[in-house]
Amino acid sequence: ADENCTHVTHFTFLGLTEHPQQKLLLFVLFLGIYVLTVLGNLGLITLIRLSPQLHTPMYFFLGCLSFLDICYSSTITPKMLLDLPTTNKVISFPGCLTQLYFFAVFGTAEVYLLAAMAYDRYVAISKPLLY
Repeated sequence: ADENCTHVTHFTFLGLTEHPQQKLLLFVLFLGIYVLTVLGNLGLITLIRLSPQLHTPMYFFLGCLSFLDICYSSTITPKMLLDLPTTNKVISFPGCLTQLYFFAVFGTAEVYLLAAMAYDRYVAISKPLLY
């Protein structure tokens, strides 16, 4: 009755570099890209909501795509930014599964939304009088 009782409790990240100067540079770079992504998408959503001329199906889809982009990038980036400057680079098994689940959900939703946007443009171009 000797059975293997090992189980995964956490994962350890190796990281991108061990040099403190490069860690700081990467942290600032990734934080800047993340902030620009979130602010740009929030700006686009705000602009679409505030402008009555943009209340069309195409801009509705673009607003939804911006929201999904914020969710998609917010799934992985905060944990990466949190672990980049530290030496304790671990994630629990449930935390990893949660990140993977939301990454897959938002990625799949984005693909379906892009397919709906393509069909919307197809209808607008091929049958303009019915659109």
